[in-house]
Amino acid sequence: MRSIRRIAFGLLVLVLAGAGVAYLERSRIQAWHTVRSLCRADEADREEWIDRVAALGEPAREMLFDRLATGEDRAADNSLAAIDHIARVHGPGHAKTADLVRRLADQFETLSPGRQTQVLQRVRDWLTGGPLADPLPDAACRLITEAGRSPETTVQAAGLDLACIVVKQPGGEISLPVAREVARAGIRSPSPDARLHAVRLCLAPGVGLLDQLVGLLRDPCPVVRRATILALGSADQVIGEDGILAGLNDTDADVRRLTQIALEGRGMKSEHIEMGRLLTHPRAGERLHVLDHVYEAIRGQGTAEVDIDPGLWLRRLSHDPSPAVRVAALRLMCKQNLVDLNDRIDQMARTDDSPTVCQLAQFYLTTRVTR
Repeated sequence: MRSIRRIAFGLLVLVLAGAGVAYLERSRIQAWHTVRSLCRADEADREEWIDRVAALGEPAREMLFDRLATGEDRAADNSLAAIDHIARVHGPGHAKTADLVRRLADQFETLSPGRQTQVLQRVRDWLTGGPLADPLPDAACRLITEAGRSPETTVQAAGLDLACIVVKQPGGEISLPVAREVARAGIRSPSPDARLHAVRLCLAPGVGLLDQLVGLLRDPCPVVRRATILALGSADQVIGEDGILAGLNDTDADVRRLTQIALEGRGMKSEHIEMGRLLTHPRAGERLHVLDHVYEAIRGQGTAEVDIDPGLWLRRLSHDPSPAVRVAALRLMCKQNLVDLNDRIDQMARTDDSPTVCQLAQFYLTTRVTR
């Protein structure tokens, strides 16, 4: 009797196992058929097939990633659209969204640069508007790192854009080391778009790389220069007023305007700003006009509410790249009783690159001593 029961129980187990296998196989066949139809769908019926695929669960999702990596353009486009739909339904706080990002990171190297850019843009959109699920920052960091290694500038820029989103989200602090790494690479990128995104990333809380942006004040792209002066305009602990004065003579009107606003925000008076503009002008003839303001200050004819230190401005002009400007500054230094400038005159007499400036400085220094 016992043996009959054992046989019956064994048969029942086999039947149930067979039924389970049949069910799984049926689910896979259904998923394969639905994903296949989605990959062939045009815009008119794509949304319908996306909804059907999303309702099938894991078997269909696995096939979506296969088609994303190996399918033709329409199949890959439709597969990415379905993955996008699933992620948006769950939101950034769901572990399933993190799993989708992890899978995309696994396949990232196999995708074309254009598809990689699309993936980064989609993930960026998923992660806005809410706290991130615990695994999500790690998964996103993998994508950002992969994008930073790409030789394609469009991929680099999209990775930097994604990093900007991740570090600002609650739970995204874990990505800060990766964000700093890709920001440094972005600053050096030949792509203006990547450099622009790097500036924005450096502004994110906790990234702490504003000092790396100073060189971008002279970037060949005006859009990058505008973003940089906006980033550094109030960062007086990173760069002083002298470091941003050159923006007053920028070829781009917006950079000039933003530089003036930044200097005013730091408390510089209008006459000082004008003198700074003249001091950093590319033409030596314009820089000489600084001496007009200095001369008026020495004679006591400057604007009463503006305090101009003649010695400070003469020292600056004595380092001008033009020997003619240095000579003019030297003459005014020696004509006035500004004894605190003797050290600078002596230095010019000994070390100036121009023999003429050296000789004049030696002459003026001797004349002042024998008076």
